[in-house]
Amino acid sequence: MYILRSHHYHNKSKSLCRSKKEKKCQDIIICKKKVVQVTCPPQNIIVKVLKGPTGANGVAGVAGATGATGSTPTTFTKAILFGGANTGFQRVSGSPGALSQTIPFVDAANGNIVGFSGSINTNNLPVGSYLYQICFDVINNAVTPLVNNIISTITLMTTAVITGTIIFSIRPSDIGSQPVRVSNNAPYVLAPATVTWTSNIVGDPVIRNDAISLFLNMNVTQSAVYSVFISSDI
Repeated sequence: MYILRSHHYHNKSKSLCRSKKEKKCQDIIICKKKVVQVTCPPQNIIVKVLKGPTGANGVAGVAGATGATGSTPTTFTKAILFGGANTGFQRVSGSPGALSQTIPFVDAANGNIVGFSGSINTNNLPVGSYLYQICFDVINNAVTPLVNNIISTITLMTTAVITGTIIFSIRPSDIGSQPVRVSNNAPYVLAPATVTWTSNIVGDPVIRNDAISLFLNMNVTQSAVYSVFISSDI
């Protein structure tokens, strides 16, 4: 706020006084190209600078530097595929015909079994408990695995006869039973079945050069594919 002598600026202003006898007046003057409102008592002029409208926002600044690259993963997960067979050991995908106790999958690194899934096409699968046992180092002519050979057990339990394509998946970290789905000439729906995981060896570990095989306690169908998921450092 500026206090100025009135006689210095009256010649630059437009008076708004109603009469010469009025003791106060308001003038509008130009001050450095700005419009200002002036209130002038008899001897002084009080100048108030009026604010103009806010200007437009400035342009956005340049993007910051790219952050550091994250660490390289140390574990990787891969799927071992087994084709369906009758009761007993299932067949490693790609095997010329022998079952997985005779031609097993050979693990190339230390790691853990982290998942199992099944895709089965069957007609009138009976009610029952179907046990899939993931095994290591089974004798090559064994009919069943020894207890010490079983790493993990996956239990598929059906409560009614099922026809169609059955699908399911399970992880050792899952809590409780997991749902099973089926499609029989219609979209997939929940099947009258559940699947659960049991870790026969804590942590479901595998070691480099383990001979991995899959055993099924009851006949399901040969029209099936099973996947065993192993996480390791390669």
